[in-house]
Order: sequence, then structure tokens, then C-alpha cells
Amino acid sequence: MLFNTGSLLLVGVIELYFIFIGFQKRSVWSKRTGTRMAAAVAVPGSFAFGTIMAQSYDLPLITLLAFAVLFGAAAGVLGGSPYGPRAATNGGLAGSIAGMLGTVLGSLFFGSGQVVLAAALTFVVIAFLALRIAERAPGSGASPQKAAKGKPKAAIKASYRSAYVLAACAVVCFAGILLLQDRLHLGAIGLPQTQTAVMDDENDLQVATIDVTGAGFAPKVTEFQANAMIKVIFNVKASAGNGLKIVSKDLNFSADVKPGQNIFLLNNPQPGDYAIEVGSKGYAGTFTVKPAAKL
Repeated sequence: MLFNTGSLLLVGVIELYFIFIGFQKRSVWSKRTGTRMAAAVAVPGSFAFGTIMAQSYDLPLITLLAFAVLFGAAAGVLGGSPYGPRAATNGGLAGSIAGMLGTVLGSLFFGSGQVVLAAALTFVVIAFLALRIAERAPGSGASPQKAAKGKPKAAIKASYRSAYVLAACAVVCFAGILLLQDRLHLGAIGLPQTQTAVMDDENDLQVATIDVTGAGFAPKVTEFQANAMIKVIFNVKASAGNGLKIVSKDLNFSADVKPGQNIFLLNNPQPGDYAIEVGSKGYAGTFTVKPAAKL
């Protein structure tokens, strides 16, 4: 968790640095260069922030989207504000869209430090390249204020067409995510398939923890040994929803589970395969009990 939190802070610090650079270079960079620079940093930064947030915190998708949109909007607006209202508006909208897309992508992967590392490193590389390209861009001609005075009103209004397009894209993107969130297999990519229970010799128990996520049981198959009591901890994630009931006809149990840890004890099951499921969600898994090893 410290690594994930540090990655979020790294993204935030780099964004603040480039916002500062944007204000510092507003008299050196042309309006076009500054606008492109703001978008080139805000978009990948917001995407990385959304991805890392989704990987780091077990929160409902709508909450993660809210944080990502807030970060993306702030990064885009502040980064584009030295180069005029249009740059700030476009930057805020583009950053918001990128934050939403990053959140969805991050939510599709099972929690992994590799995903967080890839998102953070990709953003760092893109930000560095954007700065190098901006440094080689030609300087500004007329100042933004003078250039704006010479524009006719019709041209100024037309310049906001891109903002209208981005706003429409943001609304469609947000609405689409909300409508399709029940069909998104959250945490499905990289989902572990099999695990073996760990023996707790002090209490003579076999212990296994199974996450219940938006993609189902993680892992789907858990292996045990016969002739020893089993302790199973079902860790229900926020992405799985509420009001869940885990059922096993083979083991003859049915129990409601709440978000967080739910502990089940099974006394000496015989060798075989035992199906478990959450019927309301279509989640399915298996307990495989193997014969005890002969001494």
C-alpha cells in the first residue's frame, strides 16, 4: 500500500511541477505550445492517477471515478490557465476523460504492484518527453492577450468547438461507464486461478483466504488436505456489491456475507471437489480436498 500511495504522490508532484513550469514559461512558449504541453501532461497524468487509485483502494467504482475526474479537471484547468480560458477548459475536460478511462482500466486488473509501476513509469516517461519537445518548440510571437484582441468575435466563438466536443465525449463516457458497470468484469485480468491452503500447526487448521470481487472468486480453486479442519476467510470487496449469499450444495451450507472478512469453519471434509457459488452474481468456485499424505 505504501508503494501505491507513493506512486499517487509522485504523479501529483510531477503534475504540480509541470503546472509551475507552464506559468513560468507563459511568456516564452507560444500559446499553441503551452496548450499542447498542458494537455500532454494532464491527460497521461490523470490516466495514471485513475489507474493507480483503482488498484490501491477498495472503493465503489463511482467513488473512484469521482476522485479521478476531480484530479483530471484540476490538472487540466491549472495547466492550461496560463494560456487562456479555452486552453483551461479543454485541458480540464480532456483530463477528466483520461481520469475516467484510467479508472476503468485499472479496475479491470486484479490488484498488482506491476500495474501500478507500469502506470507510474509510463506517465514519467511521457512527461519527460513532452518537456523535451516543448523546449525545442519555437517561442511565442504575440502575447496571448494581444492575439486575443485582434480576433473577431466569430473566431473566438468558433475556437470553443473543441470544448463542446470534449464535453460531449465526457458526458457519453461517464454515462456509458455507469450503464455498463454491471457488465464490467472488475479485477478479471490477472485473476489468480488456484491456491493451496496454508497449515496453521498451532491451531491444527488449514487456512485459506478467498477474495470475492466484481470478477468472482479469487482464486477460483482452493486446494485442501483431508483429515484436518478448514478455516476459509471470504474477503468481500466493494466491487462485488452488497447482499451476497455464498452457497454450496455439496457442503450443505448457505450463508449471507457482508463487505469485509467473513470466516467459515468446515470440519474434516472428505476428499473430492465441492462447488461454491454466489448465484445472484453468477460467481463460481471450487474447493478441492485431496487425500491426506501418508506418513
